[in-house]
Amino acid sequence: MNKRNFLSGREKELQDLADQYEAMQAAHQSAYWDADDLADLADWYASHKKFKQAEQVVKYGLDMHPMDNTLLTEQAYLYIDTQQIERARAVVNLIDDFYSTSTKILNANLLIHEGRKSEAEQLLESIDEKDDLNNIIDVAYTYIDMGETSKAQEWLEYGKGKYENHESYIAACADCTYNQGNLERAIDMYNRLIDIRPYCPSYWCGLAYCHYDLQMPDKVIEDCDYALVADDEYGEAYLLKGQAFYMLGNEKEGLENYHMAAKYNALSDGFLQSAIGLKELNKGNWKIAFTYLQQAIESHSTDIEDFSPLYINAALCLMHMNEIDKAYQYCREAEAINPQNIDVLLLAGQIYMGTGQTNEALHQWDRALRLAPYADTWNDIGEICMELGKLEQAREAFEQARILRPNIDGIYEKLTSVCLLLGDMENAQKYNQGCRYPLHQEEIEQIKQLFKTGAENETIIQKIRESFENYYTKN
Repeated sequence: MNKRNFLSGREKELQDLADQYEAMQAAHQSAYWDADDLADLADWYASHKKFKQAEQVVKYGLDMHPMDNTLLTEQAYLYIDTQQIERARAVVNLIDDFYSTSTKILNANLLIHEGRKSEAEQLLESIDEKDDLNNIIDVAYTYIDMGETSKAQEWLEYGKGKYENHESYIAACADCTYNQGNLERAIDMYNRLIDIRPYCPSYWCGLAYCHYDLQMPDKVIEDCDYALVADDEYGEAYLLKGQAFYMLGNEKEGLENYHMAAKYNALSDGFLQSAIGLKELNKGNWKIAFTYLQQAIESHSTDIEDFSPLYINAALCLMHMNEIDKAYQYCREAEAINPQNIDVLLLAGQIYMGTGQTNEALHQWDRALRLAPYADTWNDIGEICMELGKLEQAREAFEQARILRPNIDGIYEKLTSVCLLLGDMENAQKYNQGCRYPLHQEEIEQIKQLFKTGAENETIIQKIRESFENYYTKN
């Protein structure tokens, strides 16, 4: 798909063309259409995430204009957008104008998706017409997609002094500036674009992205509402609005907007099911969460590269559902997808430890530590052990975390708690001195008294939590 925004006049023309095309299709009629118009119409559908309609338009066009390079180019972009890379390559090989600038840019985009970044860069650098507006914009967006914003900026420099007041050039500069992390400048540029065309939803969403990164959810919602006034089927606005509501802690509104985003193709069904699954998981609704995560796994299995976190969270649900063998199976699936993901090794260790297989648990955690020998890994292991009541292992893990990073958040509180639970008052007193909000002596004496009276661990844990109330409420 071409990344250039349609200018206001052309946007209206394409909306009219879409109405005509859909009326013709509904009446089962056929008429002659210009190949360039059909390519632009397909691009317009794709820009609105209506990929099926875009593919139908391209097929209709190629039946009428066999082997037309413009339509083949659009078809290849559609295959790239829908992650059908092999089919995109087959279409590119049919284009006879291989050395044209438009084909070079298309091929560069395809090479990126094939993991051949250096070849893509060489191809882009071979383009001669560097002062052409369309080339500047298309190459800039190609570099933005590569994460090479400095090279995108180099191409945008070719338009300075010539296209600085051109809407599509300003839009490309705004998007590049946003991707460079210069949010305040990007906001100024998106506002300038909104002044030019107030009813362009992509400009409002560009502004919303900036406000989202600046942690201003109320502004994000306001921007998205303006985008939806311009186009109430603009899925990206619903997606951003949903994220903003989640940032505000409003899950109900967040999920409702996610549903709308899915309805208008701004996110996959798998993403929506994953979001619902994680929400239920956080509530401890393990069975419901697993159902949604399983659906997400089935949806995601062909459209993202690393969906191991879905398997890990599903395994966590299965563990709590006491389906241990199945939980192990999901851990193995996660590790097969991404052997470098230490979360699966931590979880596998948790399952083994929880079922009394200490040696196997320690083996899994040792593997995790070889991949990530950091304080955070030791801290995670300590928290798992503490949750399982394996206090000596928890103390050892927390102590290793403290040695590697003495200022890791909450480490002294955790060590104090573990030592209190072990009845090791001497070390509890030592670690307590390092706490941000140390326990008062009378609180420690009360905990010691609980031990003397033979109180159950749950009672002692509750007392420790109450004693550390200042720490837990401020964090």
